[in-house]
Amino acid sequence: MRQTVLIGCLLLAACASQPETRVRTKTVTVEVPVYRKAEPPAWLLNPAVTPAEVSEIFVAPDADGVVLGVTKQGLTQFYQLLDQPVERLQAWRAWATTDTTGGEHENGR
Repeated sequence: MRQTVLIGCLLLAACASQPETRVRTKTVTVEVPVYRKAEPPAWLLNPAVTPAEVSEIFVAPDADGVVLGVTKQGLTQFYQLLDQPVERLQAWRAWATTDTTGGEHENGR
């Protein structure tokens, strides 16, 4: 009986104590492919219209041969000015949908 009580006390004492916590830290580098979008062509990044081009379209209303502040040449330029953003938007869309191979992953994959 003494032995049973002694074994029971030893078991309780063993269960009550906890071993020292050990923390092991190891840095692991994991290469994850990061997609980088292709750069658009320079001509798409240039401004569609410069202020100088706009200033050539409109003239003073009291100038000779002017109706509503626009000459015939200026009216042609004005129509081109209206069409140019639409053409630029179509060019952006065409570039964005067809240039799928231009992008690459950062780590070359």
